[in-house]
Amino acid sequence: MTYSTFGYIMHTIKEAYPDITVKVIPGITSYQSGAAAAGHILAEAEESFTVISGALGAENLKQVINHTDNVVILKVYRNYKEIMDTLDELGLKGKATLISRCGLKDEEIVHDLEQRLDTVPPYLSTLLIKKKG
Repeated sequence: MTYSTFGYIMHTIKEAYPDITVKVIPGITSYQSGAAAAGHILAEAEESFTVISGALGAENLKQVINHTDNVVILKVYRNYKEIMDTLDELGLKGKATLISRCGLKDEEIVHDLEQRLDTVPPYLSTLLIKKKG
């Protein structure tokens, strides 16, 4: 469970109904599913990758970008324009892939963000950034 809305719900349920057992069934994370759908390798050989939330805008990206090889940004919709501006500033816009609604019938995978309008993507969107290559 990474930056999952379910985590908040689980805490609320446990607080409101302490006698109820909440069982979490593990699954595939959204960013692993998105990476697979896009054919995007998250890390190879000795590369590292960092998963961050886009909820605070591009500040997290600016903090981690020099300390990792690849970045996954979840909740990218909240501050999309700011994140895109920062990617542009860092010269990484052409090295990012946007996956929206992964696994759904209206799934969208954009490998070239230069060609995508600045329209804010839907809630179920993830951004994968590979600094090399």
